[in-house]
Amino acid sequence: FRDRLKNTKQLERQGTSGDMRYERVGDVTYIQWLDKRVVTVLSTMHSATDFIIKTRKRKVNGELQDVVYRKPLAVDYYKSHMGEVDVFDQLASSYRVLRRSKKFNKVIFCDLLEISTVNSYKLMVAWTDANPGVIDRPALYSQYDFWEQLVRRL
Repeated sequence: FRDRLKNTKQLERQGTSGDMRYERVGDVTYIQWLDKRVVTVLSTMHSATDFIIKTRKRKVNGELQDVVYRKPLAVDYYKSHMGEVDVFDQLASSYRVLRRSKKFNKVIFCDLLEISTVNSYKLMVAWTDANPGVIDRPALYSQYDFWEQLVRRL
């Protein structure tokens, strides 16, 4: 991407809230949007011209007023779904399978193992919440308990 998009400080200093700049290379759109700080997003599914209209309260002349602004759809989509990624990262970091390895195959295998166990734990929790009483589990069934039972059954 071009050098002008790498310099976020220039956008912070010279831009106003709601300013945006973007570049498209192939299927990838690189979007920088100035809110209170510069928000940078890479997207293959959103266009830089897709916006959503939002309102927020801002102080104008010492009074709180509703201010209408345009927000890129890619930024809004990311903000609405980033919590799921944070939960996954938190669960995956709790019990790491592999610390370091020089063998690429081993790294990929251990990453896939972590991803599949975290996903199966989340599915099990969702299923037992939707179907109470079908499986006898303690109320606080931790990820460690799930890992332990998984290893014992293998």
